[in-house]
Amino acid sequence: MDNLNPTEPELVYDPYTTIVYNANPSYYGDPMPTKVTADQITSQYRNEKIWRERTNKHETNIEKVRVYLIENYEELDEHAKAIADLLSIELSEELEVEITVSIKATIAVPVGTTVYDLSTYDFDVELSCNESEYEIQDYDADVDDIRSR
Repeated sequence: MDNLNPTEPELVYDPYTTIVYNANPSYYGDPMPTKVTADQITSQYRNEKIWRERTNKHETNIEKVRVYLIENYEELDEHAKAIADLLSIELSEELEVEITVSIKATIAVPVGTTVYDLSTYDFDVELSCNESEYEIQDYDADVDDIRSR
């Protein structure tokens, strides 16, 4: 009986094996056959891995500097801002706040609808900030009650 599932040959790395690939970055353009060796691909892979590791380490170090500058802002005074500017670090911290709002609205409803027919789920409240130096990171807004005025 014939072998229906032949075993694959053993993989052997040959750095001089030539590989041809389409180097055209455009999906619709004409193919640009380009030759590379297996060793060039391996080298590129290693370089990208090294680059990613260095980038991650750099980002981690920048975050450590940012935290240090924020924690020592009082002592460093204007130096904290100067260092942050040199390294393009945004010095900000998050504050959790509770904002109490009273909204009075006039709502057009079908004839015969009363305030008691309205549901808190019928309304959404959105929060925006007019101060350019502040940025809303996250918020949760609920309509707790609807009353007639």
